[in-house]
Amino acid sequence: MSELFGDSNVFDTVVDMEPVKEGKYTLKIADLPMEHTSAASGKPSIKLSLSIGGHEDDAWNIGHYVSLPTDEEYAAFKQGTGGDDAKKANTKLSMLKAFLKAFDLDATDFGPSAWPGWQGAQAEALVIVEETNTGNMRNTVRRFF
Repeated sequence: MSELFGDSNVFDTVVDMEPVKEGKYTLKIADLPMEHTSAASGKPSIKLSLSIGGHEDDAWNIGHYVSLPTDEEYAAFKQGTGGDDAKKANTKLSMLKAFLKAFDLDATDFGPSAWPGWQGAQAEALVIVEETNTGNMRNTVRRFF
């Protein structure tokens, strides 16, 4: 670490990461997906890091979450009884289906054991710029193609 503090030119080659302009980009699953549970809601999702094609070195990866139905929502969906839980499950499963299709991933085996094979998969997406609650600008995915 002492070498860092003694380097007066350390910042000469630092690239300032910036969001890309809104548009259609090729995104790549950059890291191994992870199971995620929201601290606020306790709801499950798949957490992904997506690199932006052509901007791997000058734009932050996009943090993307694919919502999963809760056990209660999925049970209502499977029973076919309708209601809010079944509707929520259907919406989340529809988004998961679109994600799997966009990245050309196997829709018959999409559990955690399959996730290592997702790394490097690519999809086209509409990427937008939005302001975070701290006032910073970041890229997010509006939709996959």
